[in-house]
Amino acid sequence: MGKSAATITANSKNRTRAYMEIFAAEGGLKKDPRSSAFGGITQGALEDAKKHEPSLRGITRPDQLKTPELMAKAYRGYSKFVMDKYGGAKELDNIKTPETAATVADTLFNHGTGGGAKFIKDGVIDAMNALPAAEWKRLGLKPLSGSTLAPDTMGNLQKLDAAGKGALVRDKITDQRLNPQTQTGGRNLSPGERRRIEHFRFATP
Repeated sequence: MGKSAATITANSKNRTRAYMEIFAAEGGLKKDPRSSAFGGITQGALEDAKKHEPSLRGITRPDQLKTPELMAKAYRGYSKFVMDKYGGAKELDNIKTPETAATVADTLFNHGTGGGAKFIKDGVIDAMNALPAAEWKRLGLKPLSGSTLAPDTMGNLQKLDAAGKGALVRDKITDQRLNPQTQTGGRNLSPGERRRIEHFRFATP
């Protein structure tokens, strides 16, 4: 989103990076030919964003978000909505690397607070299971399970990323997103969907 996003989120490098990456992945200011989504914002996402961004209350359809400034506000509002159970969008700023913050943001943006949250938690669990038990203790990681509250998942993710395990966390979350068994009805993702998700692995060539 360039300068417009930076102006709106100047105090948050991680959120600015996340919004710009999502904006690019969604193809910019254009309508999805398969739905009413515009710039990646669906009608439902717009309504959720408006709960946190009062300036958008006059916007009734996603295709009215015709400027980078308006789209950035929609992303900001929706980010607040999907991050609410993690302690708020500010928790993205407490992730050390902007790439990992962008992966978390896009997972929730793309898959919602149900599927996206599960991908994140299962990815963090997979990352933890790739480490020896002594490393769990050293990093102060908490055991996670199906009943784990979102703040504990986020706390472990932040600790792993701060310890230099960000690439591992991104890999495991991305693997969860790409696994056909995790998709609704076990469907296979299209090549375009796979490329979009793979981008948020931020793998080094």
